[in-house]
Amino acid sequence: SYADLPADKLSRATSLGGVLQQLSVSLGVSIAAMVLGLVAGETHIVTAERFHQVFLLTAVIPLLSVPGFLYLRAEDGVQVSGHVRPGKSLK
Repeated sequence: SYADLPADKLSRATSLGGVLQQLSVSLGVSIAAMVLGLVAGETHIVTAERFHQVFLLTAVIPLLSVPGFLYLRAEDGVQVSGHVRPGKSLK
Protein backbone atom coordinates (compact mmCIF):
# COMPACT_ATOMS: atom_id res chain seq x y z
CA SER A 1 0.00 0.00 0.00
CA TYR A 2 1.00 3.62 -0.35
CA ALA A 3 1.27 3.88 3.45
CA ASP A 4 4.27 1.54 3.38
CA LEU A 5 6.22 3.61 0.84
CA PRO A 6 8.71 6.35 1.60
CA ALA A 7 7.67 9.85 0.48
CA ASP A 8 10.26 9.98 -2.33
CA LYS A 9 8.70 6.93 -4.03
CA LEU A 10 5.04 8.01 -3.83
CA SER A 11 5.09 9.76 -7.21
CA ARG A 12 6.34 6.65 -9.00
CA ALA A 13 3.89 4.43 -7.16
CA THR A 14 0.97 6.70 -8.04
CA SER A 15 1.99 6.71 -11.70
CA LEU A 16 2.30 2.94 -11.73
CA GLY A 17 -1.07 2.63 -10.02
CA GLY A 18 -2.67 4.80 -12.71
CA VAL A 19 -1.14 2.73 -15.50
CA LEU A 20 -2.27 -0.51 -13.87
CA GLN A 21 -5.78 0.88 -13.48
CA GLN A 22 -5.97 1.71 -17.19
CA LEU A 23 -4.60 -1.73 -18.08
CA SER A 24 -7.21 -3.42 -15.90
CA VAL A 25 -9.99 -1.47 -17.65
CA SER A 26 -8.59 -2.56 -21.03
CA LEU A 27 -8.36 -6.14 -19.84
CA GLY A 28 -11.97 -6.01 -18.63
CA VAL A 29 -13.19 -4.77 -22.01
CA SER A 30 -11.15 -7.45 -23.77
CA ILE A 31 -12.53 -10.20 -21.56
CA ALA A 32 -16.09 -8.95 -22.07
CA ALA A 33 -15.57 -8.92 -25.86
CA MET A 34 -14.16 -12.43 -25.75
CA VAL A 35 -17.09 -13.69 -23.67
CA LEU A 36 -19.52 -11.95 -26.06
CA GLY A 37 -17.89 -13.79 -28.95
CA LEU A 38 -18.20 -17.09 -27.11
CA VAL A 39 -21.82 -16.48 -26.15
CA ALA A 40 -22.78 -15.42 -29.68
CA GLY A 41 -21.43 -18.70 -31.00
CA GLU A 42 -21.04 -19.42 -34.68
CA THR A 43 -24.07 -17.34 -35.62
CA HIS A 44 -22.26 -14.13 -34.61
CA ILE A 45 -25.65 -12.57 -33.93
CA VAL A 46 -25.42 -10.19 -30.99
CA THR A 47 -28.69 -9.40 -29.25
CA ALA A 48 -29.61 -7.65 -26.01
CA GLU A 49 -30.02 -11.07 -24.41
CA ARG A 50 -26.42 -11.94 -25.29
CA PHE A 51 -25.23 -8.74 -23.62
CA HIS A 52 -27.20 -9.64 -20.48
CA GLN A 53 -25.45 -13.00 -20.41
CA VAL A 54 -22.05 -11.35 -20.85
CA PHE A 55 -22.70 -8.84 -18.07
CA LEU A 56 -23.71 -11.64 -15.70
CA LEU A 57 -20.70 -13.78 -16.60
CA THR A 58 -18.23 -10.91 -16.26
CA ALA A 59 -19.79 -9.90 -12.93
CA VAL A 60 -18.61 -13.25 -11.56
CA ILE A 61 -14.95 -12.34 -12.07
CA PRO A 62 -14.70 -9.78 -9.21
CA LEU A 63 -16.60 -12.17 -6.95
CA LEU A 64 -13.67 -14.57 -7.21
CA SER A 65 -11.69 -12.24 -4.91
CA VAL A 66 -14.20 -12.50 -2.04
CA PRO A 67 -12.54 -15.54 -0.39
CA GLY A 68 -9.35 -13.52 0.06
CA PHE A 69 -11.21 -10.92 2.11
CA LEU A 70 -12.58 -13.60 4.43
CA TYR A 71 -9.08 -14.08 5.85
CA LEU A 72 -8.72 -10.45 6.97
CA ARG A 73 -8.60 -9.92 10.71
CA ALA A 74 -10.54 -7.17 12.45
CA GLU A 75 -7.31 -5.29 13.25
CA ASP A 76 -5.90 -5.37 9.71
CA GLY A 77 -5.45 -1.84 8.39
CA VAL A 78 -5.60 -0.14 11.79
CA GLN A 79 -2.20 1.51 11.28
CA VAL A 80 -3.39 3.16 8.07
CA SER A 81 -6.97 4.08 8.98
CA GLY A 82 -6.38 5.03 12.60
CA HIS A 83 -9.72 3.45 13.50
CA VAL A 84 -9.49 1.60 16.78
CA ARG A 85 -12.23 -0.64 18.08
CA PRO A 86 -13.41 0.15 21.62
CA GLY A 87 -11.27 -1.60 24.21
CA LYS A 88 -8.26 -1.92 21.87
CA SER A 89 -5.16 0.25 21.55
CA LEU A 90 -3.05 1.29 18.58
CA LYS A 91 0.35 -0.43 18.70
